[in-house]
Amino acid sequence: MAIASLVGLTACTTYVDRRPPPPVVYSPPPPVYSAPAPQPVYVEPASDEVVIRDERDFYEPLSPYGRWEYIGNYGRCWIPAHVESDWRPYSNGHWERTDDGWYWMSDEPWGWATYHYGRWDFEQRVGWFWVPQTMWAPAWVTWHHGGGYIGWSPLPPSARIAPSGVIEVNTRAIPQRSYVFVEERRFLEPIRPARVVNNTTIINNTVNITNIKVVNNTVINEGPATQEIEQTSGRKLRPGCGTLDYCSPEVLGTVPTDYVPSPMPADIYAFACMAYEALTAELLFEAEDEARILSLHVAHDGWPDRLAENACSRSRVYTPPLDPCFGESRCRSRRV
Repeated sequence: MAIASLVGLTACTTYVDRRPPPPVVYSPPPPVYSAPAPQPVYVEPASDEVVIRDERDFYEPLSPYGRWEYIGNYGRCWIPAHVESDWRPYSNGHWERTDDGWYWMSDEPWGWATYHYGRWDFEQRVGWFWVPQTMWAPAWVTWHHGGGYIGWSPLPPSARIAPSGVIEVNTRAIPQRSYVFVEERRFLEPIRPARVVNNTTIINNTVNITNIKVVNNTVINEGPATQEIEQTSGRKLRPGCGTLDYCSPEVLGTVPTDYVPSPMPADIYAFACMAYEALTAELLFEAEDEARILSLHVAHDGWPDRLAENACSRSRVYTPPLDPCFGESRCRSRRV
């Protein structure tokens, strides 16, 4: 039986499928969708406002503009970078008259800190360095006046606040390199290192008129008398609006004497001038002398030539400058 079954199995016929294989059809992969590159979008930079509660609050904001180093008994001090060998503090900016006295408006991006807080000193090894402190002032300077010149120098770290509130400082110990002198008639003009006069003769012909005091926790920086500055410069000053580049015509005294200006229009006018400078890095009115600048202020019809030119030449998409901070007017600190 088993043998018969075996024979039966060996007698089976085996069929092999010899049909050709189905053709291979190539199907390309589906296309990969690539989203278009996003259009560049201008994002407003973070606020430049810095809250000062402690000396350490200065470390990060000032680091891009210099280095921090421990110097003597002062501790950690800041040394500005990229300044000339004959550079000195308070030599690049201008003065403005305010309710708290003379305010230094620096053109240097770190001026919001180093000219309104702390003290400056000089060491041969590192040059000028800044010692951080947290009390704010319109400016921390001594004042000298005489012989047709006005001068100032940064307060040294040795300056102290007396119980009476008066700042005590030994001006005889201030070295000559610290002083910045300009002609009295040009005191309100932008101060530039090239315009600074500094020599022993001028210093010896001036007298110390420093008058810095603390009243109700507010530092008052009195210096040259406002009336004298008005007489020698030929300008009428009003607190906060004494700079020619931003003054409205009525502040400059170019309107009839019986006209009483409204503070709001003058303030808006000054703000518009500063806004133009912030957006373009240019002054709205710029000329070779003060008389020409004054005429540009009063001659336009509300649409100054430079504003019109920029409005026509610039694209609708605003491309910000590489450095969004042009001077101290855009870099401010908040006292707490």
